[in-house]
Amino acid sequence: MRRHASLLVLAGCGSFELSPIELDVSTNCDEVDVVTIRSGIESASRPWHTIVAAAVDRAGEASGWLLVVRAVPGGLDQLALVHIDNDLQVDRDVVIDLPVGLVHQLELVAADEVGVVYTTQRAPGTFYIRRYDASQASPFAASSSNLATISAPCDPDNDEVPDPCDASLWFQDLVFFGDDAPQPYALTFPPMSADASINVTPTPLELDLSAPNLDNKRTIEFSPRCDGELSVEDLEVCQTLIDSLSYPVLEAAGLARDVGSGIAVLAIYREVQTRDDPTIVADMPLLFFELESPRFSLRVGLDLPSPRNAPPRGLAVDTAASYLFYNSTDGSPVLARGAHSSPTLERLDGGLDIPPGMELLQLDEDVALHRIVDGAWEILKLFPDAPRNSKLTVHAPEPGVEAVVAAGRSAFVVRTTDGNADLVQLRCAVATIP
Repeated sequence: MRRHASLLVLAGCGSFELSPIELDVSTNCDEVDVVTIRSGIESASRPWHTIVAAAVDRAGEASGWLLVVRAVPGGLDQLALVHIDNDLQVDRDVVIDLPVGLVHQLELVAADEVGVVYTTQRAPGTFYIRRYDASQASPFAASSSNLATISAPCDPDNDEVPDPCDASLWFQDLVFFGDDAPQPYALTFPPMSADASINVTPTPLELDLSAPNLDNKRTIEFSPRCDGELSVEDLEVCQTLIDSLSYPVLEAAGLARDVGSGIAVLAIYREVQTRDDPTIVADMPLLFFELESPRFSLRVGLDLPSPRNAPPRGLAVDTAASYLFYNSTDGSPVLARGAHSSPTLERLDGGLDIPPGMELLQLDEDVALHRIVDGAWEILKLFPDAPRNSKLTVHAPEPGVEAVVAAGRSAFVVRTTDGNADLVQLRCAVATIP
């Protein structure tokens, strides 16, 4: 948001008023420019034909890690993790021992350290974390065991005594906590809850990515509480209602990592059932984690429409807040904001015209919405202070845009319909002075 201020200068010979000084007191901008970092990062001249995922080392540079599919003469296509320099030359090359058809199991996760990247491999009964470091001659630095086979602390009989149980169907992902040297953690929670609680366990990983058994002493419980200022009668009614609730479905709807700040935010699609009532309602709370402080909170938008259990849906963060995007049961898009310092969610899309097909886009400590339409990449830069001022940028190279792959730090691989791709960066547009 831009505000104006007038400055009055007093002197012995009189006074005069200067022109208004424009002050930008917002942490966000309302428009982005698309800047090409390197052309032809994917082309017939490259030793790969498809970039599946990417993570640049520094904002505005081409060097970084690429998860690629490449042809092998006389054999099947091969998955590889390669590190390229600023001239797009490969300086590190690691073959990924996984069939190309299972590449959807892999995610590339950038660390807060130049040249370091993690991969996660997720499937039912499978969760591995691996670390790669481009500064080492042998970049494959560490691998976890299969974390999905570690028994998790749970309480299936509700006797308040944790018992080991199978975690193969639990949600598991990689997050980082800590300000100075962010440490990797495995974050996990069960797919349902027999009572009105969501229990999330962050397990610290050692440098070799080994982890102890999931420890119930580390588990963070998110559950409703009755207001202590209620009358005795109302307190009993409130507690009876809480005791009758269960969550038959708990499913991750988005995970946002602010590695540099040691913050993680998790969106959960939650179905809520009341005992003896066949009706099931759904909502989309946010779970906020900052282990160093420590701060944990569950944020619910009581006025937000009930969500569909289907994409598009997503989560992103900037320096001050988390942003949740999903489609409601009637198909209309919902965009909500939860400040890191607030326990509630506020809806932002009331004054914002969100075109159909838009999805949330994580920038470097900033947020946008985007879609591909008729070969054009449309980026609606979210301006949270005044959403109706959010501006649309259209990137329409010839030939048209076919796909966009996130590459970290506001970088993206933009693939065109001719099979080529460029590495671009989204930057705040520079205002022009008339």
